[in-house]
Amino acid sequence: MAYLIFRKDLEGQDKSLVHIAENQTDLNNLFLNSTHKIIEVSNSDFLDIKLIKKLVVKFNGDTVTYSNPLDYTKLYKIGVKNNIDTTINDLIGKLENNPNSYFKDRINSYVSFLRNYNIDNLPDPLLMSFEEYLYNNNQTVVNPLQVV
Repeated sequence: MAYLIFRKDLEGQDKSLVHIAENQTDLNNLFLNSTHKIIEVSNSDFLDIKLIKKLVVKFNGDTVTYSNPLDYTKLYKIGVKNNIDTTINDLIGKLENNPNSYFKDRINSYVSFLRNYNIDNLPDPLLMSFEEYLYNNNQTVVNPLQVV
């Protein structure tokens, strides 16, 4: 099973998702406490969230509300480049806040990959999220919500 982690005090409100965990080990390394609500989800739902094929809106009790992501049929290379830069900055920020993170190697490896990725190899426009494209091409993807 996989897990979605929310802020309990934001139940029923949009943007309450704070982490996602692919497995119990990852969940155990997210520094959670009593202010968090953990909801088990299928591996399929987790993957859809990780690859931005599905967005989490909110939770009520143990029920999660999802929405569809933006229309990726208009994601041109410049948009992909902006997404890459944002992801790199998010991941580096997490390492700066927690330099001894359990996820350190995973973050460094993915950041290095992204920094060296040649977007000229992408179709233009990209008809899916960049993360889904990478996953479909056998590249490990790290969603910033997976790490601390």
